Amino acid sequence: PPLQLNIEDLLSGFDSMKLSALRNAAKLSPLIKERTIGPDCADLSRREVSITILPAAVDSNDTTKENDPNASNEGPSSIHGTPKSEEKKKNAPVTPQFTAIKHSDPTDCTAVQSKLHQQELERQRLASVQKALAERHNKIRLADEQREAQLAKSLHEASLNVARKVQDSEQRLLHAVREQEKLAQAAAAQRQAQMEEENKRLNDIQAQLKRRQEEMRRKAQLIETVRQSIGQFRVGTETFTKALTVIGVQHATKFTNQKKAIRTLQKDFEQLLQGINANQEVSQVEVDQAADYCRQLDQVNVEPVSPECLQFYNEIKSFYEQHQTAVKQLMDDPSMKTYRFNCQKAINVPVNAISAVNREHFIDKYSKLAALLSGQNVKAGDGMVSINGHPLGRTYCTMLLAKKFVSQADTSISSNASAAFPVAAIAVALWQRFPDFGRFFLAYLHRECPYLVPYYLPQHEGQSQEEFLKTLGYRFADGGVLEKQDQYLKRMSGLARLYAAVIVTVPRKDDPTPHPHGLEYGWRWLTNILNRFPQPDICATLIAEFLQTAGSELHAAYGKQFLKVLRVLQGDYMSALNRIDTGGPKARLEGLIAKILTEGRIERPEGIMSVNFW
Repeated sequence: PPLQLNIEDLLSGFDSMKLSALRNAAKLSPLIKERTIGPDCADLSRREVSITILPAAVDSNDTTKENDPNASNEGPSSIHGTPKSEEKKKNAPVTPQFTAIKHSDPTDCTAVQSKLHQQELERQRLASVQKALAERHNKIRLADEQREAQLAKSLHEASLNVARKVQDSEQRLLHAVREQEKLAQAAAAQRQAQMEEENKRLNDIQAQLKRRQEEMRRKAQLIETVRQSIGQFRVGTETFTKALTVIGVQHATKFTNQKKAIRTLQKDFEQLLQGINANQEVSQVEVDQAADYCRQLDQVNVEPVSPECLQFYNEIKSFYEQHQTAVKQLMDDPSMKTYRFNCQKAINVPVNAISAVNREHFIDKYSKLAALLSGQNVKAGDGMVSINGHPLGRTYCTMLLAKKFVSQADTSISSNASAAFPVAAIAVALWQRFPDFGRFFLAYLHRECPYLVPYYLPQHEGQSQEEFLKTLGYRFADGGVLEKQDQYLKRMSGLARLYAAVIVTVPRKDDPTPHPHGLEYGWRWLTNILNRFPQPDICATLIAEFLQTAGSELHAAYGKQFLKVLRVLQGDYMSALNRIDTGGPKARLEGLIAKILTEGRIERPEGIMSVNFW
């Protein structure tokens, strides 16, 4: 066991030693002027000091008390008061205690120094003992902590080893169980595979028998379908022939394109039947082709306009003719020539300057036109004009403005497709505030291009070829010379762009009135024209321009339905168009549709105005 020492026992006499040392030091202090401790202390052993001590100052009791650590520092005088000798001493003159200096033994000083040195050594020894004890105590504590940590570590490792062994045992057991399960599953899978192989062989035999039966039944159905198509095609051609016979030779000239299409279909259908007879077999492709010929034949016999579109067309036409008759009085009045001229200037100048160069310019043109139709005085050249200047002034200016907007399709939009959107935006804004303007706008649009109804106008009895072509939008120069087809198609392209731009234009954010002729009218036009038998050049041109201008918005609004319509356009409609049209517009439309369906999207047209532009 470690050595155990009681510090209090070791230090019990230390306090008395300190008191004795301090008393002796106090007595020697007046006699010593130099340092007595250290390497440079004075050598008192070579000095001779003579000390004469007064008899009354030294008492035998003092010597005893000096060496007695338990003795009191106070003398008898502290108890019994001050003796008379002391009082006399106070009154007597002071006599120095050290009267002379002479040779004396330096043993006393050496003893004092030795004693002090021994006390210092004792103090250092005690401090060293305390330090050693503290260090030993710390070492013992650290050793105990290390033993405890080592013990805890050993216990933890033992616990981990036990857990690891248990886990290894469980894993080996689980592995053995899994191996047994795999063997059982493999055996079961092998038995199942054998059963499935046998069942598959039986099913294959049954499937072969079933396929043979289905093939025989399918061939019979195909043959029956072809027979039905033959009968349907014969009925269609007979119906068309009877219709031509009923209307007579004079009106039969109106259906030249239809007769050409019928003859082409008859020729193709006969070739299809000859191929079937030569091969003595009918395929699904041939059946589909026969059905397609029947559908194309039905398209030839379709009415030139749907009842819905015909009613809408007649309403717009009747509205226009009614007001055209009424305003004729103002137009024929020679006295109102200046008034009419000023009205034309008030309309032509702003309309010709319409562009989306900036917001302020755009709003200025709209404000001038809206002010005119509102009855305000507006500037016309050097003067002012108002629709209130004549009872028919409002109707005259509204019709004149609508006609001017439609004419922009020929003058600017046909050459610059992006110019359609600023014109359409102001047209829609005016249409919202002045509904009659919109009706006149549609009336002039239908007069210039009835295919935008869509309406394939027939040639009436007694109507000349020139008059009939004018109803379709053709123009004749002086001397009755018909314009070139390229010029006609270019103007029709501008009209289609303007109409499509009106349909997709977003109304002004400051006007809560709904769009008067929005996307639903564009959807109606597209589906109706696809239900009509196509006309060469013009149909492909109009559809291509319409899709490029309004296609992206229609796709966003109608989604998959719009793509279905395009697939019909690519299939049945293009098949019918290919038989009567081989020109550039048809090829352009065909490429556009293929691109749209391949990419699944339509690019937004250049120049379309943002919602927040004005």
